[in-house]
Amino acid sequence: MILLDFAFLWNGSWVRNSEAASDAGDEKTAMGWILGLLLSTVTLYSGTIALLAFLYRWYVPHTECHENAWFVSVSLVLIFCFTAA
Repeated sequence: MILLDFAFLWNGSWVRNSEAASDAGDEKTAMGWILGLLLSTVTLYSGTIALLAFLYRWYVPHTECHENAWFVSVSLVLIFCFTAA
């Protein structure tokens, strides 16, 4: 919950900074804030996907590891659900 709150506040802060720069007439800085937010989002999602791939590799080495595969898969589904919300 704390991590979601941090992400929400971070997003709000950077969007507010972009809007303030835009209101001041500095479109280049405003676009920089938005691009920085987009770049950090893409980087964090890429890291999440990479770590999920490693989780499958480390914790589901054989097809008999059904419980481990279930936990990793549920984590993946929850990530998509929280992203869509």
